[in-house]
Amino acid sequence: MILTPLRVVHVINNLPVGGAERFLVSLASTQRRQGMDVEVVALVPPTTLGVALDVHAVPWRCLRSARLNDLRLGWDLWRYLRRRRPDVVHTHLFYADVCGRVAGRLAGVRIIVGTEHSTEATPLSRRRRLLLRATAPFASRLVAVSESVRHAAMARLGNAARNMEVIPNGIAIEEWADAEPLEAAALGLPADAIRIGCVGRLAPEKGLDVLIEALARTPEPQWHLLLVGDGTERGALEALVQRLQLSDRVHFLGWRTDVARLLRSFDVFAMPSRYEGHSIALLEAMAAGCACVVSDIPELVAQTNGAAWIAAAGDAGDWSRVLQEVVVAPGERRTRGAAARGVAARSSIAVSAAKYDDLYMRLSRNHAGTAR
Repeated sequence: MILTPLRVVHVINNLPVGGAERFLVSLASTQRRQGMDVEVVALVPPTTLGVALDVHAVPWRCLRSARLNDLRLGWDLWRYLRRRRPDVVHTHLFYADVCGRVAGRLAGVRIIVGTEHSTEATPLSRRRRLLLRATAPFASRLVAVSESVRHAAMARLGNAARNMEVIPNGIAIEEWADAEPLEAAALGLPADAIRIGCVGRLAPEKGLDVLIEALARTPEPQWHLLLVGDGTERGALEALVQRLQLSDRVHFLGWRTDVARLLRSFDVFAMPSRYEGHSIALLEAMAAGCACVVSDIPELVAQTNGAAWIAAAGDAGDWSRVLQEVVVAPGERRTRGAAARGVAARSSIAVSAAKYDDLYMRLSRNHAGTAR
């Protein structure tokens, strides 16, 4: 008997360059290569990562140019799902979770899966908490990207999260492990520069102000900080750099298409986040063999599994101390970088995709059994 592939529609708030969004692109692309009938719906712009979906021939669409709290999005998504009639709706992030669960249920979709991507250390508003709790029962199964995220989601959602599973994020390991490093000159840096890099959104929760202040406490002029990414905090961070007179040592690179090559060029990868879920950027840095320094929040400590140096979140003095320890130990950097690559090798996107495929099939069989 030839089984027809499940038709899966992923729904997400939008498609900027962020961790959850990049994981979704990687997951949908892998599912497409494995023969699944998959497509992606972004509720609103920006849709920067749509180009990446195009490259992997994953169909996608954006519902409308509106605010995420526009009630018309629910109507648009319901009409779309009624027309497409997917077997699975898989939602990611708050607005897509709420909108996708309600629209999916009203459209008669058999299986609704929601992935929780973050611990959401910032307290949720009462309205958001009520909406999440009211719509969570519409999901056939909720998934967390780590144990820490699962515990946080259970606190947010209460009894609705009792059957939550954990499926860690994954990446295409080879893309990051085999990239060719960039020379210092290509980055506009002197040959003896110590390159400390960070990749991600420039947002308050990322703790980049702490990293900049740590650099200011280190007088070595050959230390350079490369910030790859963009976001709402860029102006504030640039002002901090100016105030601390670090303009010649802190470099804002914006979003880049050669992140794998950049990671392979870093002497140290730093992640000073105040909170995280299961970080895609850190996973990529580990796959690239970077010597990693991460903040001491449980999510990052667990993810690096002993292969990284640990510094206190929010403590510029401790970050300065740990970075100095790392920079003067090139042999240990190589050893821990190799260990990090070994840890990351267990987090392939193929493994993540297989676990989601298994979940879809289990839920499909359960639904078929109850329908008889």
